Amino acid sequence: MLVFSGFASADPSSRVARLGYVTGSVGFSPGGENDWMQATLNRPLTTGDRLWAEAGSLAEIEIGGAMIRMNAGTGIAMLLILPH
Repeated sequence: MLVFSGFASADPSSRVARLGYVTGSVGFSPGGENDWMQATLNRPLTTGDRLWAEAGSLAEIEIGGAMIRMNAGTGIAMLLILPH
């Protein structure tokens, strides 16, 4: 699970991550949904969204100036903690 805080402050668009790189089969499930679909490049990611990288797949999530890289067999659920 990923937790993002403080550095993504007032502007709502800065609290949204982006799927910046995908190779192979990477699944995406929107927050609150049970169905999975193929993740697409530049997909915005926010609270509750999930990603899964199948065997032989890679993905990279960008948020602000940070990058999170996923190897094959990795699952992530997005959790964004918003400032008060």
